[in-house]
Amino acid sequence: MKNLLRIVLMLFLLVALASCDEGDDGGNTTPGNTDTGSDTTPTGDTADTAFNGQQLTGVKFLKSLTLQEVQSVMFLLQLQVPDLAAVTANITGGVSIYRVTYQTAYMGAPVSASALLIIPESNVALPVLSFQNGTNTLASDAPTLSVETSLNIRMISASAALGYAVVVADYLGFGESAQLFHPYLCRDVTASSLADLLRAVVEYSDTPQSPLQLSGDLYLMGYSQGGHATMALHEYLERTPDFPLVLQGTAAGAGPYDLSAVNQFMLSTPTYPMPYFAPYAVMAFRSLGFLGNDLSLYFKAPYATTIPGLFDGTKSADEINGALNTDLTLLMTDLTINVSMGVASDAPAALALQTAFVANSIPPFAATSPIRLSHGTADAYIPPSVTTAFQQAMIGAGTPAADISVLQIPDKDHESAAPLAIVDAIMWFAGLSAN
Repeated sequence: MKNLLRIVLMLFLLVALASCDEGDDGGNTTPGNTDTGSDTTPTGDTADTAFNGQQLTGVKFLKSLTLQEVQSVMFLLQLQVPDLAAVTANITGGVSIYRVTYQTAYMGAPVSASALLIIPESNVALPVLSFQNGTNTLASDAPTLSVETSLNIRMISASAALGYAVVVADYLGFGESAQLFHPYLCRDVTASSLADLLRAVVEYSDTPQSPLQLSGDLYLMGYSQGGHATMALHEYLERTPDFPLVLQGTAAGAGPYDLSAVNQFMLSTPTYPMPYFAPYAVMAFRSLGFLGNDLSLYFKAPYATTIPGLFDGTKSADEINGALNTDLTLLMTDLTINVSMGVASDAPAALALQTAFVANSIPPFAATSPIRLSHGTADAYIPPSVTTAFQQAMIGAGTPAADISVLQIPDKDHESAAPLAIVDAIMWFAGLSAN
């Protein structure tokens, strides 16, 4: 953890230094004012542009990262993983960051959603890298709203300079669709909305205004909730043969693929450090109709009354955790505890929760594209056994054993394993593309 904090502080310092001159008239962050002559340099024609596509509705230029800023980020990542230098050696330009709005569906109704699209300075056709971020409760931390403040977004944006068109969804319930309750860990609606985002990016690449050329290849990456979302999207793509992009590889870290197994783990310890995971999922299940509105069936007083107000988009995970209880036996009702521990029941509320757990876990499937899983061995939020069990279940469902590997990250917890998992994914993708 100390190493992670040291790198985060160094990154913050370099970002601050590199951005000191962003407001200058001669700075490189102004659209159309770069020194590379690249065909993908943003111009006024690509900012605030409305579209009437099947999915795509708008694209707006937000900012650029200069070559110097990209190299600063990559240098700090190389401090943790020196081998990354071989991948980053050929970076020759910065990246441009856009906000994309697109149409998708929520409970059968059309809804507008938003995402980031990061395009590197390049004259060649690019593969798409779809990155799914981890758990968030703050409306202000949506990727499209935190470009200036989020170190994770800066790291992912910088990775576009490796030769990817990177997309990062806000997820439903954030950004353009903030009026919705975020469907946290809800498999189908997450996968379909992410797929619609990718369709929108393909539509954008086909427009005359677009600086983007696509190769047709697709890579998926995510961590924690993003790992779950990534595998949900992979499974969706495997059963969508006419999809406009061809999946080449998926990297997923520390995902809660089996919700029942994760809940059993949560209750197996005297205290669980992230109690907000449980009500977040239940509130999402309720919003999609898996469960009824009576939270007192699932959570004890006074929590059943206070939980809805905790997930209003203004409170951080730490704030929500502070208002709950790390002893989950004091937070959850006996019904929720029994369902989580796999105790069978015919009670309608118990059956509904069981159904929600099963319906929103990632079903094992026969993958035709390679998968790289990762997990920190000291993870106290989501146990590493969930990842290894998922690997074995996937092999049992027909995925070739050679096509689904697991990186065990020694002695790293959920947070400190994240940057290593992301760097490993970037290097793994580079190996796939080289082959």
